[in-house]
Amino acid sequence: MAYCKKCGAYIPIDETACPACGYDPEEEERKAREAAEEEKRKQAEAARREEEERRRKQEAENWAARERAREEERRRAAQSGNNRRTYGSSQTQYTSQRTGQSGAAQGQYASQRREETWVPPWSQTEEQDRTAGSGAAQSGFDTQMRDRAKESVENQKLSVLSYVWPLALIPLALRGKDDFARYHANQGLVLLVAEGVASMALSILGLESLGFLVGLGGLAGTIKGISNVLRGKKEPLPFIGGINLLK
Repeated sequence: MAYCKKCGAYIPIDETACPACGYDPEEEERKAREAAEEEKRKQAEAARREEEERRRKQEAENWAARERAREEERRRAAQSGNNRRTYGSSQTQYTSQRTGQSGAAQGQYASQRREETWVPPWSQTEEQDRTAGSGAAQSGFDTQMRDRAKESVENQKLSVLSYVWPLALIPLALRGKDDFARYHANQGLVLLVAEGVASMALSILGLESLGFLVGLGGLAGTIKGISNVLRGKKEPLPFIGGINLLK
């Protein structure tokens, strides 16, 4: 059977939230998973924006450097003198072209280096291992939950026999270690003993005609106990439910 990890209260079958404190482990896990995914998305977006800003800044710096180089070349050409105007003009044009081509090639190379990020093979292997490990852990958790649910249903079915004499000892023998099955086995045994004691008392007092009242009380207790089992509740029977015969 399932019990709340937070307050220890019993959680009915087919329900995940605790009826006592409202704690829902599946809901908490879903919220934590969504928060982790949102945080991961924010980190990826921040990293992308930072990389974009760095790329734009680098491009602006490269452009400014090329402009400064061209301005310097033009200034030197103007100072070369009137005597070598033609030669100086040709030399300046050649130098400007070489500078522009070199700057463009360097900018293109730097841009390619920024866009191409080398990923070592072992990092890909580690990422695949982490993904496979996460999937295996999730699969193991699902299998464990299905096994617990199956065991809970079996315990509930057997606990119904606790109120059907002479089958009341079967749940105790097969599921004696389960708290839910042991609780209802004790309730069924207490009901049986109470019926026997009441019948003996009426017989000693000579009131055998009132024996039908004992039968009605036993039937009411049996119906109440089976109802508690089917609802997945550990609720004591009226008047005699507080007696513990099984330690």
